[in-house]
Amino acid sequence: MDTAKGLAVAWQVPLLGVNHMQAHALTPRMVSALNAPNKKGDSKYEEDPAYPFLSLLVSGGHTMLVHSRQLCDHEILATTSDLAVGDMVDKTARDILPPSVIDSASDVMYGRVMEEFAFPDSNPTYNYEPSLKNIAQITRQTSYGWGLTPPYMSPGPGGLRAYNSAFSYSGLGSQVKRILEQNPEMNVVERKLLAQETMRVAFEHLASRVILNLESADLKDITTLVVSGGVAANQYLKHILRALLDAWGHKGMSLSFPPPKYCTDNAAMIAWTGIEMWEAGWRSDLDILAARKWPIDLRIEGGILGLDGWNKQNI
Repeated sequence: MDTAKGLAVAWQVPLLGVNHMQAHALTPRMVSALNAPNKKGDSKYEEDPAYPFLSLLVSGGHTMLVHSRQLCDHEILATTSDLAVGDMVDKTARDILPPSVIDSASDVMYGRVMEEFAFPDSNPTYNYEPSLKNIAQITRQTSYGWGLTPPYMSPGPGGLRAYNSAFSYSGLGSQVKRILEQNPEMNVVERKLLAQETMRVAFEHLASRVILNLESADLKDITTLVVSGGVAANQYLKHILRALLDAWGHKGMSLSFPPPKYCTDNAAMIAWTGIEMWEAGWRSDLDILAARKWPIDLRIEGGILGLDGWNKQNI
């Protein structure tokens, strides 16, 4: 932050604070702008996606479903009660992947490595059939005698919808670890199936919260679901979301996934969000401080516009 302030003063350029999760939510708008044909004059590109839209922000540190009404108006509809989905996928990957696969990995993005391990073909056939009876399928027993139970499958008197604002992934990770402990000599074929099932259950859980929240009258005008964050690079996630949305009456819902290089944290998305905030008239004072926690939801204390240092100018 001090370096940014110094550069702003030295170069006489503005300093503008950017919310990390807001930047992920706006990434598809940046991609649309980059892909828009060049226009002469001051003509603006067509904003895509246009507000309002839903944002499913999935990474190693966050799992949240957000109603993005405007540039600075984001409401968290569901968030994780324990682990983020990316954290769970990475941890289970380290358990599931054979040591030889881990040793040969070019980086420590083990979630990506597990996807490649589970679906090694360049154009995989997922053989996935969404359930028409349960948004998140019941435990599917495998031929090896084990199965993974989805979160909140025994939610109590309130039913599944009582937990439509919560994601939970710690239990799924514990199940995977227990299966591996009970099968210390698990072969590669079974490990691939375990990797596939882990991702299936994890991603169906994400989709279930989207579908349950779409029942709300407040979201009747939503036609786009933005999926961003590091986990959004997973092609199996894209397949499951599309299949479940179609199966549960949302064939008209457009899915907006950034290219994989823009799914993980990147400078371009931060710069783009700064541009959008600047064009909307927002300015930051030079005395702003970095915030360890900065919620995207303006309804939460200290939310996106709740920190000191913001100024709004008429544009």
